[in-house]
Parts: sequence; C-alpha cells; structure tokens
Amino acid sequence: ASFTLKSNMDRHEKTVHFNCKKMQCPNCAKLFRDKTDLNRHLMSVHSSERTFVCLFCGKGFGTQKNLINH
Repeated sequence: ASFTLKSNMDRHEKTVHFNCKKMQCPNCAKLFRDKTDLNRHLMSVHSSERTFVCLFCGKGFGTQKNLINH
C-alpha cells in the first residue's frame, strides 16, 4: 500500500502489522483496532435493528455486507 501522509502509514503499520487492538466491545469483550470497526461490529452483531432485508426470504441484516453475503 502507498500513503500520502506518514501518519496514515504509521496508523496502518500499528493497526494491521502490529495487531494493535484497543477498542473493546462492551457486550462481548471482543477487541477492535479502531472505533469504526467497533461500531460496525456493534451494528452487525449486537443491534436489533435490521435495516437491510433480503427480497427473497425476508430475513433482515444489520449491515449491507451481511445481506450481500447472505
């Protein structure tokens, strides 16, 4: 990967290559590297909100990615 800012490269190295996970889910204690990943987890795993609905079977999903994978 290439980066225009050194700070972006430093963040990438720290979170991807050094496995630095510091954000913890309050529901299941799983660790995430940043707030974005934590929020995605909370929405897809712990939220009862199912915004994305399969047109074929009616099953709801918390994220569009989970619907597409379905």
